[in-house]
Amino acid sequence: MALTNGDIYKFILFAANKSSIGGYIRPTDYNNQLKINSSVLLRVVLVITNDWGLGQPISQKQKGYSTLLDDKTKPFKKRATLSFSGGVSALPSDYYTYDSIRVDGALEGVEVLFGGEVARRLSSYIDVPDTEYPVGEFVGDTFEIYPSTILSAKLIYYRNPITPVFDYYIDANGVINYLDEGATYILQTDEVGSAGQTSGTVTSSSVEMEWRDQEKMDIAWMICRNFGINIQRQDLTTYALQIKGSE
Repeated sequence: MALTNGDIYKFILFAANKSSIGGYIRPTDYNNQLKINSSVLLRVVLVITNDWGLGQPISQKQKGYSTLLDDKTKPFKKRATLSFSGGVSALPSDYYTYDSIRVDGALEGVEVLFGGEVARRLSSYIDVPDTEYPVGEFVGDTFEIYPSTILSAKLIYYRNPITPVFDYYIDANGVINYLDEGATYILQTDEVGSAGQTSGTVTSSSVEMEWRDQEKMDIAWMICRNFGINIQRQDLTTYALQIKGSE
C-alpha cells in the first residue's frame, strides 16, 4: 500500500519524538511543507540546480543522462499543442519547465534562445530562423517562435505537481487523526473537524502526493530538516519501517 500524507506525518512526529497532541507540527504548517517540498523535489530531480563547476559545464544529474532520474519525473511529463498567433502562444496553466518543442516539417527541434541571441539570429544573413530550423524564446507566460508564420508546435513539458492536502479531525483526547483521501467520518462526542465542525459527517479533502514511496520519504526527510529535526535519511526510513510494521 502506498504511503499516505498521514503516514508521512506519523514518521515525522516519531523522528521528532513527539505525539500528535500539543500541535508540535500544526496541520497548516504541515500542509504548507507538503506543497513546498513537492515542488522543491521536482526541481531537484529535474536537476534545476547549481552543481556545475570549473570544467564541468553539464550537471552531474542532467535529465536524460539517468533512467533512474527520468523514471521519477514520468508522472509530471506532458504533451501540449502550442497554437501561435503572430508567433506568440500562451503556455499551459500547469507549465513548470520544458523538455522540447517540435514543429512538424522542421529538420530539428525548436532552438530555445535568450533574448539577445534571438536578436542576433534575426539580423543574421546566415543563421536567420526558417521553418526548417526555427528558434524561440520564453517571454512571461508565453512562448514566441520565429519565423512567426509557424502556426503550431508540440510542447513536451513538465507540469507543476498537484497541491497535496492533509485533512484531519481531532478526537476527544486531542489527537490529530488523518482522513484518507475520499473518506467520510461521523464525528463523535467532543471531536472536532479540521474546519471546526463539532457534529455530523465530515468528508475528507485530503489529496495524496503523486510521488512514488521512495520520493515521499525524500519529502519527509526534507520536512524534518525544515522543522529542525536532525536526522539522517536512512534513519528516517528505518523509523518508517518500524511504524508500518507495527500497524
